[in-house]
Amino acid sequence: MVTISPPSEEVVQNSSFQKQDSPRWKATKQLRQLAISLKRIPTTRDVIQASKQRLCPSLKRYYRLFRNFPNALLATGMPQAVADLQALAERLGRTPTDSDIREANRAGLCPSIGALRNIFGSSGNALRIAKLPVRRRRQRVYTER
Repeated sequence: MVTISPPSEEVVQNSSFQKQDSPRWKATKQLRQLAISLKRIPTTRDVIQASKQRLCPSLKRYYRLFRNFPNALLATGMPQAVADLQALAERLGRTPTDSDIREANRAGLCPSIGALRNIFGSSGNALRIAKLPVRRRRQRVYTER
């Protein structure tokens, strides 16, 4: 289960949107309110639907303010998913693979691969945002016969 925690002191102090009248501050506040109403971390689809109902800015607005949606989520201090991935990596002693994440999800220790892909775009992006080394796929070598 993903919990929504308040932003850490470091995020608040280092943020460029401390002023309550700034567009970034308003956008993060609305994103947190959306997360609370959904009782989970919102995905891009959730933001699109909520913006049609005038509950939050459009996805395009989040891209303008934060360059991408995962950065907007990080600015709110929400992603417990990142902490869950880091804890899983620490428990395993290595970067978790997709199958490790699936097993941890079955045990209720972290979000599913699908949820990570919805939030961060891919499981690799989720690992990068969690500051974990990402294993690259081997490139196939084709030889002519």
